[in-house]
Amino acid sequence: MIMTTERKDGFWKWVFPHYIWVPVIIAEVFNTIGYFGIAHLKGLKYHDLSLPLDHMIPVIPLFVIIYVLAYVQWFFGFLTCGRENRDYCYKWMSAEFYAKFLTFVIYLVLPTTILRPEITGCDFASILLRGIYRIDRPVNLFPSVHCLESWFCFRSALKQKKTPEFYKWISFFATILVFLSVLFTRQHVIADIFGAILVFELGMLFARKVSMAPIYLKIEDKLSSIFTGRREMDIGNNA
Repeated sequence: MIMTTERKDGFWKWVFPHYIWVPVIIAEVFNTIGYFGIAHLKGLKYHDLSLPLDHMIPVIPLFVIIYVLAYVQWFFGFLTCGRENRDYCYKWMSAEFYAKFLTFVIYLVLPTTILRPEITGCDFASILLRGIYRIDRPVNLFPSVHCLESWFCFRSALKQKKTPEFYKWISFFATILVFLSVLFTRQHVIADIFGAILVFELGMLFARKVSMAPIYLKIEDKLSSIFTGRREMDIGNNA
């Protein structure tokens, strides 16, 4: 059965509601600029928050697969959050933004680092982990952005009415696996995980007081007027 153009458009609007793009793009741009910008700052005095228990945790390169696959969880986490409804999306994306803002403040006030081991294996997981070590400097650790984003996905899924229960369980176990992956790859220490949970919950509390919805709506309306104006201009030129 061939899907008509209208049905295709309706399907994609159902999967990716138009209102999800503004908060997600803001979140990703803010995260990229903030994370990598702070990582390249000079003159910061770094602290190691590792505990004796952290040094007892072995490095298991295979967990780098889960570490990388966390991006898949985040994709579906943002997607299901947006599909719930506009208000729900804006509330949780506001919490994510505030949590990330607080995270970057902590990175500046309490810069952290970690001592990484030398990965000598020749298997795929070891090669991949060495590549991540080269790309991602051992800074900006407390709280863990990896764990923060996964916790956001799990927490937001719990309250969703359109999301089936099995997905919520999948999100829960995926979050636990991501927590384990940052430890077994020596990307983070235990404190970074609990810091991520705490920071996100603080972001959620602040989002209940001050929502970013007015900002999202203003940007969305501005972009809509720009694209609508261009579309009308194109129609006029082709007439």
